[in-house]
Amino acid sequence: MATAITTQTPKGPHPTIPVSANALDFTFANSDNAAGNDFVITGRQLLLVFNNDVGAQTFTISSVADQFGRKGDITTYSLDAGEYAAFWFGNVVGWKQALNKILLASSNDNVQFAVLNLD
Repeated sequence: MATAITTQTPKGPHPTIPVSANALDFTFANSDNAAGNDFVITGRQLLLVFNNDVGAQTFTISSVADQFGRKGDITTYSLDAGEYAAFWFGNVVGWKQALNKILLASSNDNVQFAVLNLD
């Protein structure tokens, strides 16, 4: 069973002023390269990925067949040490797995994920 990633909702566009220290922060979670990771998809979420390792690492976003039978996994996308990547799930067709989840995999636990709700 995959390890769940907790989604986070950023503040805005009109937060209470003054904005207190740490109120705009979000966190990354280490990936689980043995079991994989997942999160519940709502349709407007941004996946942020960070390679916190000293060498290149990869991550994968698993797709599902759409109504035409097409699949399009993002497979072993490589990030150099210290690099970031982002993927916006503005449309869940072809991505939403059973139980409304997105499935992620990584080559190393030092790959970190954050999922931001953009609703």
